Amino acid sequence: MIFMNNRLPMQSSLNGLVRKKSAGNADITTILNLLPFPVFLLDQRKNQIIAVNNDPFFTAEAGDIVGSSPREIFPEYDFSEVENDGDYPASLIKPNKSRTPVILKIRNIDRQNKIIAVAIDWIQTKPEDPQLKIESMIRIVRKIIDLSDIALTDAGLSMLVNSLKDIFGTEVIGLYRADSSSPRLICVAQSQEQKLFPEVIPSSDLVRLSSTITWLPGKRLFSEIHKIGRIAGLSYIVSSPLGQNGRWSGLLVVGDFQNNPPREITTLVELTAEIISRMFDQSLLVYNLRNQIENQSEDIFVHSQLFDNLIEGILVVSPELLIRRINRTAEWMLGYADWEVKGKRLEDILISPDRLMHAYESARQGVAIPNSGPVSLHRRNGQSFPAQIKLFPVEKNRVISSILVFVEDISENEQIKAQAQHLEHRALLGEVTAVFAHEVRNPLNNLSTGLQLMSARLPEQDPNQELISRLQNDCNRMSHLMESVLIYARQSEYKFELIDLAQYTKRLLERWQPRFSHVSVNYYFQADEGNTIIKGDPRALEQVFNNLLTNAIDAMNKTGGTIAIKVSPVTNIPNYPQVEVTVSDNGPGIPDEIRERVFEPFLTTKPQGTGLGLAITKRIIVGHKGNITVDSFPGGTVFKIVIPAVNGDTQ
Repeated sequence: MIFMNNRLPMQSSLNGLVRKKSAGNADITTILNLLPFPVFLLDQRKNQIIAVNNDPFFTAEAGDIVGSSPREIFPEYDFSEVENDGDYPASLIKPNKSRTPVILKIRNIDRQNKIIAVAIDWIQTKPEDPQLKIESMIRIVRKIIDLSDIALTDAGLSMLVNSLKDIFGTEVIGLYRADSSSPRLICVAQSQEQKLFPEVIPSSDLVRLSSTITWLPGKRLFSEIHKIGRIAGLSYIVSSPLGQNGRWSGLLVVGDFQNNPPREITTLVELTAEIISRMFDQSLLVYNLRNQIENQSEDIFVHSQLFDNLIEGILVVSPELLIRRINRTAEWMLGYADWEVKGKRLEDILISPDRLMHAYESARQGVAIPNSGPVSLHRRNGQSFPAQIKLFPVEKNRVISSILVFVEDISENEQIKAQAQHLEHRALLGEVTAVFAHEVRNPLNNLSTGLQLMSARLPEQDPNQELISRLQNDCNRMSHLMESVLIYARQSEYKFELIDLAQYTKRLLERWQPRFSHVSVNYYFQADEGNTIIKGDPRALEQVFNNLLTNAIDAMNKTGGTIAIKVSPVTNIPNYPQVEVTVSDNGPGIPDEIRERVFEPFLTTKPQGTGLGLAITKRIIVGHKGNITVDSFPGGTVFKIVIPAVNGDTQ
């Protein structure tokens, strides 16, 4: 701001102009406009302003000021009492009703007519030191850099605006960002609590605000921001676009209510806008890099988990066939820890009598080996196991950087394959056995019939009768065996119907009562309350219980004993009712060496047994979607049968 000398410039010209009767207000205003500061002429007798210059302070309200009382501008100052030239302190009321301390430089122009000239000088500090300007700029840069880490957050933008308010010493700061969805600007932060600037700057204002603009009251209004600033009584508004290389990214707005703009305000705002633009770009870059790093870290973690938890062993090998790392499966499979094999040669760890070096060399040349065929590898303890090896070279910039070696332990596959072959052999053997039993049964019947005729024709005292009797018993045993084989080998077709298992077993025991009495065996029956209805084949289930009761009687035929049958509903599994039947006896029990194999075919401890009774029993129970188990100990055996029950509403 330019300070005025004690003598008002061009005072003599004003004196002459005022004394001329022909002089009009236009001539007076023309001379006043040559002065570089706000000035007005006052008629002390009328206490009325008669002319003002075109300083921005007056221009907006010139029509209202001329002819008005100076008390509207200086309500606390009485100009009628001023007689001498001088500088007088006063308080100026600005259009926004705010008070600003000023110095009034008063000079008498026409003492006779009491015309005085009043110049307004703002109270300021000394001219700004260039070093202070540099320090101010450095302070702006440092403050913005401190906020760069959080610049893209709401809290960071609010702190940035408040910091700029303190740095510029202004009351109004606004910050806008470009809307990615439409050509407009959105206000992201303002310094004042009652938001002064609009929330959105429309696309129609973007072209007008594409360069740095300093607006003062009385100047042309460029945008909605300037209209609002004039209505609110701002003393100035400086706006500068954010962005680099012509890329529009936002707008910085600086304004104040009381003070005129500092001389360097435009430069400072432009510098600040440039720094904020670069800070936003850097913050966005950092934000994107952090997201990228987080995503890559997540990918690395997933790949690491995948690497360590694959069911195949993986060895990462250098092009020189030196091991870099192995996963957990490979550690378990080979018996080495990861740290033990780092730097070791591949052929020293994957020890095999098979020739694998040819496959390794092919992988070094960039040829993938998706299947090396079954090979034999040795674990660390010397144990061999069948395996399958796959090799995949990894290229980077068309150069082999590493080789992935996949090792799959196929021991279980070989066991499954062997078991499948065994089952196929057994199935084939079963078919052959069924055909054999069918073909043998007819000759056995013929032999049995012939032996009966021979026995009938010979006298009872004939010594050949004993031989014929033994042969006939053997034929009967063989016929019974062939019948059991056919039953076991034949594909059963059950005819299911609703059966109350409690009543069914009770009636079955009653039919067995005479045989129990004959061998001195007592029986007990217990049926718990609840649902004991199942879907079953009565004839097949009768065979099941006949086999179990026969085995129990045979076990106690010499000493007698007790058989107990209990039927109980089971509700251990929600929404899946079952019926449990236990058949217990107090016989000698099943020997330990065959207890786990009692349901295998052709396993028996009876001299005349076929070994198919329990095997057939289990097949029938499984066909009823149930299960049968055995628990035996010296002095007792318990067979437990569990079959799904039918819900009561399906009866």
